[in-house]
Amino acid sequence: MSIKYFKFMISICQILQKQVMIKIISKNLRVGSVYLTAIMALAHSAITSKVFAVETAPGLTVALADQPTTISAKGLISQHNAAPNTLPQLTSVTQPLNLQVQSQVVTEQHNLTQLSYSLKASDLQFDTTSVSAQDQHNLSYFTGTNKVSEAVTQQPNQLENPSQPNRPENSPPDKSQYNLFNPTPRELLRSFNSGRPSKTDTPFTVDAGHFQLEADFVTYTRDVNNSDSTDTKTLQIFIPNIRVGLLNNADFQIQLQTYNNVRAKFQDSTEEEQSGYGDTTVGLRINFWGNEGGKTAFGMVTSIKFPTNQDNLGNNAIEGGLTFPFALQLSERWDLGMQTGFALNRNNADSGYNVGFVNSVIVGYSVTEKLGTFFELFTDITTEANSELVATFDTGVTYLLAENLQLDAGVNIGLTQAADDFNPFVGFTVRF
Repeated sequence: MSIKYFKFMISICQILQKQVMIKIISKNLRVGSVYLTAIMALAHSAITSKVFAVETAPGLTVALADQPTTISAKGLISQHNAAPNTLPQLTSVTQPLNLQVQSQVVTEQHNLTQLSYSLKASDLQFDTTSVSAQDQHNLSYFTGTNKVSEAVTQQPNQLENPSQPNRPENSPPDKSQYNLFNPTPRELLRSFNSGRPSKTDTPFTVDAGHFQLEADFVTYTRDVNNSDSTDTKTLQIFIPNIRVGLLNNADFQIQLQTYNNVRAKFQDSTEEEQSGYGDTTVGLRINFWGNEGGKTAFGMVTSIKFPTNQDNLGNNAIEGGLTFPFALQLSERWDLGMQTGFALNRNNADSGYNVGFVNSVIVGYSVTEKLGTFFELFTDITTEANSELVATFDTGVTYLLAENLQLDAGVNIGLTQAADDFNPFVGFTVRF
C-alpha cells in the first residue's frame, strides 16, 4: 500500500475516534452532539491560539495574548485611566462560553501625533449577541462584533489635560470655572503673594474659594516735625486685612482696626489720649492680567472706609479710593511695582470733600528663595486748600517661613513735614 493510503486511513480513524468520544460524552452529559462539537472546537481554538486581535479604531489593533481570564457570554472591555499621550489599556476581553484561557493584554505602540482618539470609556465598547437558553444547541446564532460607538474628535495634544481640550502648550490652566463656592484645587493655586508690607497695592488676587490674612502684629508711629509742633504717638495692635477669593480674578477684602492708642502732646504741654476700635475699610480687587504668570500684571483696587471708630479715632466720614497697581518682573531676582490712584477725602476745615492723588513706586529684591527686601517711594497730595505733600521712603524685609506663611518687618520714614516721621512695624501673611 502507498503512503497516501496510510495517511488517509489514519485521518479516518481520528475522525471516528472524535465522533465516538463526542457521543459518549454527549450521552453522559446529556447535551447535543452539535453543541458539544462546537464547544470542543472553540476550546481547541482558544488553547492553541496565541493572540486575539481587537479593533479599537480604524487602523488600530490591540493585541490580546495569553493571560488567565474568565470568559463569559457577555462581552466586556474595561479601560484604565490612560496616561497622557498613551493608548488606553484593555484589562479584559470576554468571549462566550465560560472557558478558562490564557491571555495577556499587550498594547501596540503608535505614533500618536498622527492619530485621533478619545479618552471616554464609553467610546470603546465590545458588543456580543448573548446566547439564549433555547438556542444553546445551535451556536450558529452567536455573533461577535467590536466597534467604536461614536466618532472620535479629540487630538493627541488635547490629552495633556482632558478638562481643557483647547489649551495651547505651556499656557496657564483655565480656572475661570472656580469661585467662592467652588474653590480652586490646591494643585492649581498660584504662587504665594502678599499685599503687604508695602504701601503699593498688589495686582494679584487670592485664588477663588481661598482666604488670606494680612496683618500687623504691632505698628508704632511718631510724628513731631509738623506745622503745629504737636508730638503724636500712635500704637496699633493687630490690624488685620482679610481677603477672600470670589472669582479667579477677583477678591474681596475687609480691613479692621481692632485697637488704636493715640497720645498727643501739644505746645502748651497739655496731653490727650484716645484708645479703642478704629474705622473699617472694605474693598474689591480685580486682576486684568498676569495672575497666572508672565512678565507683567495689572489690576484695580477699590476701597470704602466706614466710620466705625470709638473715642473720635477718625474723622467720622465715609471716604473711598481707587488705585491701579502694576507689577513688572525685571529679572529672576528683581521686581518693579508702581501704582497710581485717586481718593475722595473729607476736608479738615469743613464738611466738604477733596480729591487726593496717590502714587508710589517700589523695587523688590529676592535675596534667596525665602528672603526678600524692598525699597519704596510713596506720595499723597490732595486738592484741599493749603494741603501739603505727604512723601515717605519705605523699606523692609520679608521671609517665607512656610509655603503659605510669610513674616515681615520694616519702617516708613517721612520725607516731608506733612508725613509721619517714623513708623516701624512687624506683621505676617497667611493663606488658607
